[in-house]
Amino acid sequence: MAISWHVGVDYEDAGCVKIMKDASYDPVNTPDSQRYKFLYNSKYQTMRPSGRDVQPYLGATEVFTPAGSNIGNFAKYHRSFVGNNGQLFYRSSFFTSLEYSVPLYEVKQKDQANTLYYAARVTRAFIGFNNRSAYWTTPAYMEVGWMSDFTSTGFSTNFSMSQGLASLFDTSLFGQSCKEVVVWNLPGNNVAIANPPLAPVAGQVQVQITSDFCRASKPGYDARTATPSQLYFDSSARTTKVIAADDIALPSGTTVYPLGDLMAGAVGNLFADVIVYQGSTVYYPTNPLSSETEYGADYYFSGANLVLSNPYGAARARFIVYAQDDSSPVGGGNDVWREFNDGTRDVVQFLRPGASNPPRLADVMVDSRWPMVQIIAEGYINVTAQADGAREWSVPIDNTGLFPFVKYVTVHGGGAGVNLGGFGGNLSARVRPPFTLYGYVDPTETGKQYYTGGGSTYCRLTAGEARFYTFRGLPTRKYLSGGSSQSNLVTESDPTPIVGIRYYILGIPA
Repeated sequence: MAISWHVGVDYEDAGCVKIMKDASYDPVNTPDSQRYKFLYNSKYQTMRPSGRDVQPYLGATEVFTPAGSNIGNFAKYHRSFVGNNGQLFYRSSFFTSLEYSVPLYEVKQKDQANTLYYAARVTRAFIGFNNRSAYWTTPAYMEVGWMSDFTSTGFSTNFSMSQGLASLFDTSLFGQSCKEVVVWNLPGNNVAIANPPLAPVAGQVQVQITSDFCRASKPGYDARTATPSQLYFDSSARTTKVIAADDIALPSGTTVYPLGDLMAGAVGNLFADVIVYQGSTVYYPTNPLSSETEYGADYYFSGANLVLSNPYGAARARFIVYAQDDSSPVGGGNDVWREFNDGTRDVVQFLRPGASNPPRLADVMVDSRWPMVQIIAEGYINVTAQADGAREWSVPIDNTGLFPFVKYVTVHGGGAGVNLGGFGGNLSARVRPPFTLYGYVDPTETGKQYYTGGGSTYCRLTAGEARFYTFRGLPTRKYLSGGSSQSNLVTESDPTPIVGIRYYILGIPA
């Protein structure tokens, strides 16, 4: 099957790189508004990673990174002092290419072996007197957040971070004992994306291919002088490749999804975003919880396969699998672009100069088999309180011919002396991954009383709309303490209630 692609100016006289989904589509004259026709279009806003780090739970110990640093100048700090609980801190300086003070990020929960991911799995936890209270929640529940102007309290030696991430280890819930932090070069608060695509400038150099460079800039920026955030791809920086994206049935048991013929360097450098949901409507991070039901799946990579393990009833999984290899060049004589047939289809690749032959994953900037992630909608929602807590927020989207996905974080206020789940501090704001929580208390006088936690949020994805739900103002958790009577009911609230949602609706050609 032939492939249609173009390097040069298009119908707007804009320099660009375009690869079409179908050979019948004209890369020069197809309007950019017809997003579903493009596998790659350097005029679109896309995503770039800033960094990824894995940190296992190390037991009752303190470890500072880099070696030789201390409480006053660490980039990463692992702290544990009792049982199966620990704390993990990153200053923003740990992610050296980060361009935003508060970024979009996620924390993926893993087992101690750093192989098994806990995805959108809903798990029950008992709490309080005689286990007469319980709640169901998702792994992000215990995440603290990316904090601004944070000063700790209650440490033997307190410390401050102007910007940084705090995360908690709790190996009793989900059995988690390893964290994988993924940080994207996109804002996680009410800040505009830096250097968005501008109006094309006729005659401007937006694609530069030489023996030293292979790079393309966004419209309105000269590729020869553009900063990293003004470029779409650049041979001096490794870009993340989307090597698989799908929505599949997830029966009880094990499901193996083959990722295809991966290049050298891909295995071992894979990570994924996985949404597990029930029914025919996509919800993230999980369906609205309304019954005593555990569901979901864990996943891991086995060679060139994504393996999902579902111990519960039938569900569905929507996922994007990424690969990123930051290896240095090994030398070779490949041209900066390469055309070939992989046995099933024609392929075009853009490579860094001097790529090995055949190229490794780290040599590849663009591959027509791996479509770009388009941002089809992004923005910020101001969340205000309401008497009953429940509110809905609609975001129209045009996902015609696209495979939609959602990423978002919740934005919270700050305070003084705030209890952040095992440690305290002062902060001006925090941003955290979304979670859902549903629970009950069971007083002897009334029997079970069910509730949705006030910190819960979720997004419903349908054709033409992303709809967000919040529950600010409701108790975040309830339990019985000291006895089974209604008089022993304890209600907790968020010390820094949600004030906003920073969202990104992604699209990949279906």
